[in-house]
Amino acid sequence: MSADLQASIALALLSQVAYPEVIARRLSASQVLSLPATELAEMTRSTPKETAAARDAALKKAEREADFITTHNLTLLTPLDPEYPQRLLGTRNEARMLTRLGSASLSPERALAVVGTRKCTPYGVDNTSRIINRLAELTPPVTIISGLAYGIDAAAHEATLKAGMPTIAVVAHGLGMIYPAAHRDLAGRIVAAGGAILTAYTHDLRPFRNHFLERNGIIAALSDATLVVESDIRGGALGTAAHAAAAGRKVFALPGRTNDQASAGCNKLIRTGRAQLITCGDDIAESAEWQPTGATPSRHPSLFPTLEGNAARIADALRATDAPMTIDEITRACSLPVHVIMAEVAEMEFRGLLLRWPGSRLQLNC
Repeated sequence: MSADLQASIALALLSQVAYPEVIARRLSASQVLSLPATELAEMTRSTPKETAAARDAALKKAEREADFITTHNLTLLTPLDPEYPQRLLGTRNEARMLTRLGSASLSPERALAVVGTRKCTPYGVDNTSRIINRLAELTPPVTIISGLAYGIDAAAHEATLKAGMPTIAVVAHGLGMIYPAAHRDLAGRIVAAGGAILTAYTHDLRPFRNHFLERNGIIAALSDATLVVESDIRGGALGTAAHAAAAGRKVFALPGRTNDQASAGCNKLIRTGRAQLITCGDDIAESAEWQPTGATPSRHPSLFPTLEGNAARIADALRATDAPMTIDEITRACSLPVHVIMAEVAEMEFRGLLLRWPGSRLQLNC
């Protein structure tokens, strides 16, 4: 066990000491804990006697935690460490201590939180998989961050593993256990695939309600944006969305049927303007400005685009006339449902294959 590791843990547990002050004074964790009780008391805003007692208790608990971290080959990160996630620094969700099992970077180039209800429907699971698969096709790897819970969380982790992208599970308890126990295999596969299990708690802490609320804040702050796939009107995923908005991050929501309780929360986020409506991975990539490697933000189409299926039918309809067409005109010309036309048109616009003129009239651009 390293003395520096024990000191880092002890300082994290000594919550009366503010990290900004430690950083400003350019002190290490060991140097802070070695200060005379009278000087340390000035940092803790308490008496020297109380400060000395708190320091001794923190060091004692830190010794046990350091043994656990060393034995299980875990990584500890505090705001004093260069590898501490940059997105988390300075937010209200900044954790004093993060313990990581696995090798995934906590400051990836692109990170998306995917959250939702535990009581998900096939609609939610299918769309989670479809969106993540599309993101894997469109961009360099996007790290998907979720909470290892039943439902949408598990679906997001599973879909990310199948897509060959890294995923991070932020849990609401110490790493002396995995909750829910049914997801121990999933957790193992996440780590084996180069992902990580991450916690802000010491190894002996059990999952409590407040831990889940804090965990949701960490998920949101670690990510560039949060996607809510399915959520009840009072679902915990809405709390994650609120944390994301407070941290200045984008919030996306997948719409659902108006009479579907599992999507009531998503529909409310969209209706109240707290989330951007998305239907596919393209929507997320465009809004987040995630461009393929080496690409520029230009939306000019390929000189020889390959069009198949409904996209080809729309292109044929537009080629048959010299004037731009409205959605209704395209729908009649193609004999397809309007929702199918709208979804296909959105993707074709993203690819730069269509030009939109005043009056929402569309013209082929290839």
